[in-house]
Amino acid sequence: MSNSAQNDGDQQAHASPPTTYNQAMEQKQFFMPLKQLPTPPELKDVPGAQTWVMEGSQHGVLATSILIAQVEPGGGPPLHLHYTEEIQFVSDGHEVDFLIGDKRFTINEPGVVHIPAHTPHAFVNRGTQSMQVVTFFPSAVYDLNWKVVGPNPLLDNPD
Repeated sequence: MSNSAQNDGDQQAHASPPTTYNQAMEQKQFFMPLKQLPTPPELKDVPGAQTWVMEGSQHGVLATSILIAQVEPGGGPPLHLHYTEEIQFVSDGHEVDFLIGDKRFTINEPGVVHIPAHTPHAFVNRGTQSMQVVTFFPSAVYDLNWKVVGPNPLLDNPD
């Protein structure tokens, strides 16, 4: 059996994400409306935030999942970690406090934030307007290994 045939059989048996360009193209889902993306159960009750996830394996994406969060002023997730690294894009016009490991810093311009795997982190929107954060995970399967470490220490009144 060729490697290609064996891989195709493995993918069907394990519902793995597509691993070839042709398999991704067959799914032909090039646009995913935000309103059609699910909110992960572990993020449904984050105060001041609405969250959606595009899990790559469900949309023909080979190696990425994306989390999009709309965060109100004063909002942010609990202190948590993931088992993969993540890259967050923060758009302009916002002031955001970050805590990554033991490093605390504020950004107030557009930029990209790198969060290493297994590193506790949190942020809070210090601006006066709702902000959108787009987070990229290097896996076609969304990192459900979200682990809450504690309340967000950056929030004025953590629950």
